[in-house]
Amino acid sequence: MSNTTFDHPPSGLTSRGRPRHIGLDVTRAVALIGVVVMNYHGMINFRGPAVRSDGLIERIFDISTGVLSTRFAATFVVVAGIAVTFLTHHTKSGNPQFSLNNDRTRLVRRGLILLATGYFLNEVWPGTIIFYYGAYFLCAAVLFRWRTSLLSATAALVAAGGVGIAIWRRLRFQNGDSTTWMNPSDLDSLGNFLLRVFIGYTHPVLPWLAFFILGMIVGRWWNLIVARYRIVIAVSMLIVVASYLLATMARLFSWRDHAVVYAVTSLRPDERGLLYVSSTAGIAIIAILVINQVAETFRHVSVITHLQRAGQMTLTLYLMHVFYFYLVVDWSGLVTGTGLTTALLLSGSFWLGAISWASWWHHRLGQGPAERLYRWLGGWNPDRSGSALTARD
Repeated sequence: MSNTTFDHPPSGLTSRGRPRHIGLDVTRAVALIGVVVMNYHGMINFRGPAVRSDGLIERIFDISTGVLSTRFAATFVVVAGIAVTFLTHHTKSGNPQFSLNNDRTRLVRRGLILLATGYFLNEVWPGTIIFYYGAYFLCAAVLFRWRTSLLSATAALVAAGGVGIAIWRRLRFQNGDSTTWMNPSDLDSLGNFLLRVFIGYTHPVLPWLAFFILGMIVGRWWNLIVARYRIVIAVSMLIVVASYLLATMARLFSWRDHAVVYAVTSLRPDERGLLYVSSTAGIAIIAILVINQVAETFRHVSVITHLQRAGQMTLTLYLMHVFYFYLVVDWSGLVTGTGLTTALLLSGSFWLGAISWASWWHHRLGQGPAERLYRWLGGWNPDRSGSALTARD
């Protein structure tokens, strides 16, 4: 097989021969695998009559309360924040080839494209994260030149804002007042649109923007963090363990009877608790650094190469997983809601085919079809190449 411009070697080069961050590409692929599993589990078993179980594995994979719930998506969001820093780092260095306004315009265009794509995709795939990605990118267009200290304070305020809303909703709940209107299923008005973006449903700006900002900060210190990855992982593990211990203590000692304590210590993704944010951020950092270390160590192993190539086509693969679900579940009726095992098998069948196809496509043709269109509409950076949501855009 002869090499072409897009014939990427296992060492991980972009289509222009520039080195990629292999670990982040692989992290993106692994995170998307988890996203597909949780999405399929939710769509198969939690819409209409569901086949559920109280077993340990089922509790871990529970889409509302399980330890894996939204953790894959949050890891994906942190990596996206890192990607924004890598995309715009030349502006900070004062490269005259790229202006501040060009980078800001590029982020706005890409944010609007993702927001519009998610808006229409939401009609068939409720709660799609693509919709929220658009909001994060629009926010990044304002934030990407801020000092790290100011970014950190903003992330803290965003997390606190999510907790504040959770406290208010808990108080209303205790008074017998419904707040379901804050989670609109339809985007048929400006009010519902703003509620969906900032407050309601699956991945709202409050508090999910904090994960995105965390990624932006990590991107600024990436080389140092990777060099000291053992220390960073240890600190992250302490944060995760402390979060779960505090939540357990609050439950055992009945501290959660108080609305404020309940909101702060909740680990449920839909309740936006402070301990949920801290534990999820810690898990995301651990996952990114562990996968990065494994990927860099075994970069020439074929499995890593396939995952790396798939990680550069995540937008295409995400859209494909929606089509695949409708093809084998809703349109053909080949799969019905029969529990977690069915969701895992369906996810596995998708990924066996998807990773193989993505690796072949990327090896021979480079960017995925969705990534190519996204870059064409969203603004191409002539000094870089990659996919829509890659670390070296």
